[in-house]
Amino acid sequence: MARTVDDLLLLLEVLAAPDPRDPLHRTVDCQSARQPVERPLRVAYSSSLGGLPVEADVSAVIATVPEWLTSMGWEVVDAEPDMGGVDERFETIRAWYYANGPLGALGERLSEAKAVLGDEVARGRALSAADVWQAQSHLTVLWRRAVEFFTDIDLLVAPVSQVSPFPVEWEYPTEVAGCTMGRYLEWMRSCSRVTMFGLPGCHSRPASRMPAFRSGCRWSARHSAMPNSCEQLGPWSRPGCGTITVRLPDRGADHQAPHRGRHGTSGSGARRQRGSASRPLRRSRAGAPTSP
Repeated sequence: MARTVDDLLLLLEVLAAPDPRDPLHRTVDCQSARQPVERPLRVAYSSSLGGLPVEADVSAVIATVPEWLTSMGWEVVDAEPDMGGVDERFETIRAWYYANGPLGALGERLSEAKAVLGDEVARGRALSAADVWQAQSHLTVLWRRAVEFFTDIDLLVAPVSQVSPFPVEWEYPTEVAGCTMGRYLEWMRSCSRVTMFGLPGCHSRPASRMPAFRSGCRWSARHSAMPNSCEQLGPWSRPGCGTITVRLPDRGADHQAPHRGRHGTSGSGARRQRGSASRPLRRSRAGAPTSP
């Protein structure tokens, strides 16, 4: 979306502008000013989002994140939302949209599209009204799971993609980390699972010292938060001082944490399994902005 933090903030300011034609619009406060962090953040780290297969080169990069975060004084816990039912609901809603959207309106010309798109339209046309209703109803279940999950978590960090870039001649990877992908949608579940929870987020890729690697990690926040930007430096980019800026209304305003070099620290961090004893974080409810 952007090459720099400031450019991304400008883009979000434009995207968040109110439009009277949108009945579901919610005001978003996208202030461009970034304030110093007021407290350590509590970050949930998920290496596989519910046991998904992830290629070794992707896992190796994502595995460096917890150490880097704890070096800044942040607390890292191994945790993720309950993923039950998320894949089935995603596939149902996606197929329904394909069948009833522009792709489904192609008629006989649909045969000109690639086969996986035709299969999606066929699946969508075979759905009953009850199938769609159940899938849409489960979105409320997933939303509430996310709300509960983020009661004591500031950010969720997980892989963006399960695989590194693959040859352009492939339609999709038929195998990921030794596991056969039976359908097109299976290799992209690390994206679809987070999407179904409706979580705002942003993606950062790793260091320029690894130019062939174009995957990275996804940073997600609670529904009422608006992640403005995420720029990884130190071990994730060029040497120097970098920042993560994210809007966390339930616990204050913008939070910005410095990172000075690969081994620089700004406090003492700890990585724990979720549910272990830890000092509770104070929460501020004042001046909470909203997001779409």
